[in-house]
Amino acid sequence: MNGGTCFNSNCYCTDQYLGLHCEIAFQCKTNDDCLNKGKCESGTCRCALGYVGANCGSTFSCKTLNPCFAENTDVNGFYFEQPDPNKYIQCNNVGTCYDKHCGQGLVWKQAAKAGGCGYP
Repeated sequence: MNGGTCFNSNCYCTDQYLGLHCEIAFQCKTNDDCLNKGKCESGTCRCALGYVGANCGSTFSCKTLNPCFAENTDVNGFYFEQPDPNKYIQCNNVGTCYDKHCGQGLVWKQAAKAGGCGYP
């Protein structure tokens, strides 16, 4: 609904909608309207790394919100950050999602994408 994409009973909403089926219009007025250190810019929450959704209230996880659908991987690639810097999500080309961990002492570096774990 409202431009959102649903996959495996989970919906990923566009920047201006919330709700189980992206049915609630949302526009922030201040940074307080955006969760998890998101910033309000021109009515839209710009989320901190690892957070998604109109008010930055969701995280990507293979168990809760699989980001591995075609429209998302076409734009963002096959790797997604998580709030925990020692974790990341890897997708394959058919939409399967894998929660991955960086090795001991390493953190995910989104700019590096594939094999993007490195020293802090």
